[in-house]
Amino acid sequence: MSGIRPRMGASQRPRMKILIIKRDPLTRPDGISQFIFSLAGAWLREGHQVVCAATHGTNLEAGVRGLFEMEQLPQLDVLINTDHLSDWRKFIAWRRQGALLESKYQPDLILINGAVPIRFRARTILVAHDVERRWLGPLGPLGRILYKTMTYRLVEKVVTTCPELVPHVARECRLEPEKITIIPTCIETKRYSGLPLPQRQPLILHMGQQDYKQPRISLQAFSLVRNAGARLVVTGKIERSFLRALHKLPQELQNRVNVPGVVPVQKLKQLLAEARVVSIPSRYAHPVASPTALEALASHTPGVCSKSVTSLMARQGETCFVECTPHGMAQRFDELLGNDELWSRMSSKCSEIKLQFDASTIAGQYLKLAMDSAGEKAAS
Repeated sequence: MSGIRPRMGASQRPRMKILIIKRDPLTRPDGISQFIFSLAGAWLREGHQVVCAATHGTNLEAGVRGLFEMEQLPQLDVLINTDHLSDWRKFIAWRRQGALLESKYQPDLILINGAVPIRFRARTILVAHDVERRWLGPLGPLGRILYKTMTYRLVEKVVTTCPELVPHVARECRLEPEKITIIPTCIETKRYSGLPLPQRQPLILHMGQQDYKQPRISLQAFSLVRNAGARLVVTGKIERSFLRALHKLPQELQNRVNVPGVVPVQKLKQLLAEARVVSIPSRYAHPVASPTALEALASHTPGVCSKSVTSLMARQGETCFVECTPHGMAQRFDELLGNDELWSRMSSKCSEIKLQFDASTIAGQYLKLAMDSAGEKAAS
């Protein structure tokens, strides 16, 4: 296995070739893609060469530019140029073409998001973002566990994005917990800004209508809010189940709910900057580094969230309120909409905490981990 082979640029700083892999499409607008392109942007600014590759996808450059603001795009690649691919074909694609991808780019470091069934020659770090059981494969739950147990042993380092995931990743993948490194997820914090209190609107923002995002919980909580001037905006691909729930509300409440569908990235950032509250009732098997909570932090906007958000972000009474019921959420909505002193204190804490998740900081932590791993390998 190759070691880290840094190159020296004109300023005599080390330069590296970095390959970032995503098992799912790079153009999927999810937290993992946000993480990947935030890291890529930070590394590109430092002069590193960065390639982002996925199992499959089409119209990569247009898709990425439409979802993420980047000064410079990394090189983009896929194993198979198609929009849809079964899990079995993904497995076959990596077994047949994974080594060719590495030979094509000759990376010094590979960062994997979503386990792939190949051992690379370069220094390799696998990032576990959650332990959800969305993918079961043809063999069901047992097959999923066997697959992850095998693939997690093909890398040198395993990282989780929050401490709550460590025991669950260790147990599921048969790893020793002390061998798992915690590095938070990241975001380009400079691309977000929060408006001052006088320019904020009595707005509650919920992002995403997938089932696990639980938009109907936000809607139910909104229906219990006492503030008659409050408004709710629910973004994301519109789901019929949400519309049915909305249409059951009194017309006066319906008039204060906006469902714009998928909005451009600039519009979403504007909503984050204008809102007084972000509602995050997401449901995960175990707490995760929620991308929605991270964007709220970056916009200096306090949240009301479920227990599924990691304590790294969800600091009770500081950056957010953790509530498990619509009634509890509604009470916190009213507090954040009506109490300027409370809101200002929590918004200020958000602006402070967000720096821990800045892409430049996190990019440095990954490079340090890679260099430490190379040192350990050389010493052994």
